[in-house]
Amino acid sequence: MSDPQRFDALRAKYRILWDAHQAVAHRNAALMRAGRELSTEQLADEQRAAALVAAARDELLAVISRLGN
Repeated sequence: MSDPQRFDALRAKYRILWDAHQAVAHRNAALMRAGRELSTEQLADEQRAAALVAAARDELLAVISRLGN
């Protein structure tokens, strides 16, 4: 797979993971605004989603750095 193709694939992956993270974060924020305490699982879900976004971002940035070469 060429770098431009890899970029497109990673950009799509990043967007999917970002949207999933946003959904989890918004759910947790809504629960907290409603006065509910988040469970360990709900907190872990948000942390996992954030970690996946960070890893996808790093992959995407690595490909971007190679596109100009």
